[in-house]
Amino acid sequence: MKKLFLFLFIPLIFGACTDMEEPNRVLETELLVLKVSSNTLVGTETGIVMTHTEDGIPISFSSFRNGSTLSLEVEKNRKYHLTVLKSKFVGGRKIIGLETYSNVNDRQIEVGNTKREDHLLGDGSFVMYVSHHLTLSSCMVSTDHGIVSRNGTANSNSIYTQAAYFASSVEHLLTAKTMSGEIGYTFFNRPEKFSVSTYEFSKLNRFDKEVSIPSKNYQRFNYKIVNLKKDAGDWQNQFVLNFDQIGNNPYPMPEYIKLGYLNQFEVYETSVWAEKNALESIGFHKIGESPQSIQMPEGYNIGIESNPITAFRFSTNFSHNRWRASYSQFFNYGIEIKWEVNGEGNELSIKSFHDDLINELPEFKNLSDFILMDITAIKGDNSYGDVLKEKFQHSDPFKKFEYTWIKKVATN
Repeated sequence: MKKLFLFLFIPLIFGACTDMEEPNRVLETELLVLKVSSNTLVGTETGIVMTHTEDGIPISFSSFRNGSTLSLEVEKNRKYHLTVLKSKFVGGRKIIGLETYSNVNDRQIEVGNTKREDHLLGDGSFVMYVSHHLTLSSCMVSTDHGIVSRNGTANSNSIYTQAAYFASSVEHLLTAKTMSGEIGYTFFNRPEKFSVSTYEFSKLNRFDKEVSIPSKNYQRFNYKIVNLKKDAGDWQNQFVLNFDQIGNNPYPMPEYIKLGYLNQFEVYETSVWAEKNALESIGFHKIGESPQSIQMPEGYNIGIESNPITAFRFSTNFSHNRWRASYSQFFNYGIEIKWEVNGEGNELSIKSFHDDLINELPEFKNLSDFILMDITAIKGDNSYGDVLKEKFQHSDPFKKFEYTWIKKVATN
């Protein structure tokens, strides 16, 4: 039989446990004697028992033999919980059984919730951490084997895990989020067995970036962000954001729509596609890079006027701050026009693959010296089919170029 001393860490964690006006006040304690028969343990098996407050804050740990009597010195008239753990190997995988008991006012022990964790965990240590920052809202602890605990109680600027079970010799990632959407991360290793530790970070390192897309030229569009997570050697798609039909007719649409916050150290694929004008933008954010806004560089846009060409498509690939974009249009008469845009930062150049255009206009052979400013699709009249108007700007401010590309519809 072991005594579990519950107040070793309380003064370090809860200032509220001592009356600030009476700093020398002695806490009233009582001896709580309990005989616990666990459903998790078979016969007289030995497991680990954790004593914690009703809001999940661990207080003490001890080895525990099923059916034995526990003598606990506790604060008088305060409610406590017990959690019994037992681990075993099934098919080479360690399974952790958790069983929580509630200590009610009449001092009877009732069996609470029982659950099983299928993660590959360790030999049993609980960790309590407190994070000092402005208005924290949630927290999560995870390892490369999965999420250890996503349960956290926010109390002002402190967050505590609830009965989290930590693995041995494994690096853990603590993720905390503020009310304003900022996300902070810190890594830590499992503490020694039977210890209670406090983890603090005085400020949240902001590793996330806000990502937005331009929307003023869209009537109605869809977009999604896919997180590419590597799991057991394979890349798995995990949807981070997936919104349908953002915006609606008629105009005006906002200048930009925020997609959310992304972790700059993970890999994402961002897709935007329109319902009416089939305008599409795809971007890839690589590990270690700061996500950029999903938009053409400042000063460059694609304007869609009148009745847009519904088959018009636009895509962009991001690599560091270098841009590569392509445009294509298939017409009913079998002619395809293509553009390829390459550049760095806000400096874009364009190369056109208009075979017939290059033959007719020699100046387009040096089209790479021009910057594409605008592409406008206009519905033709009865004599002409689709019309595509392109505006280009040379580095020389006096060299502006506007070209309207039309194709006459063949008539019988």
